[in-house]
Amino acid sequence: MRKEFGTTIFLTTQYINEAEICDRIAIIDYGEIITCDSPENLKKIITNDIIQIRTRNNELALQEIKQHFPDLIIKQLGKNINIEVENGETILPRILEIITTQIISINLKKPSLEDVFLELTGRKIREYSKDSNGEAQNKVIKIKHEH
Repeated sequence: MRKEFGTTIFLTTQYINEAEICDRIAIIDYGEIITCDSPENLKKIITNDIIQIRTRNNELALQEIKQHFPDLIIKQLGKNINIEVENGETILPRILEIITTQIISINLKKPSLEDVFLELTGRKIREYSKDSNGEAQNKVIKIKHEH
């Protein structure tokens, strides 16, 4: 329909990976559009790789990482420590050398649309609240449109 008739298709989803194929994506937070752009441009919001680490003692690990790497952007999100770095493959081994507590999991991620959503809203896609009608307030709207 989109190609044949030039029709714009609106589709809401909470599965952000579905939005990868769309021309434009609008992210709504508490009923307001907070951004609307192409998937490629939205991913440019997050310029760094993200190292996710989960340890037996995240407080200790956070202190050790901050002490040795004071210039890095480090956030604790849920049970994970997220570290934003320009070149994750290079710095990850150095970070692992200084952590003294047991490491449960490690993940090196390139920027994704879910990372963009998390950066803009401070919540994961599935962590949404409901309005008085029971409707989800945090949604991703996919817009397909050919110019």
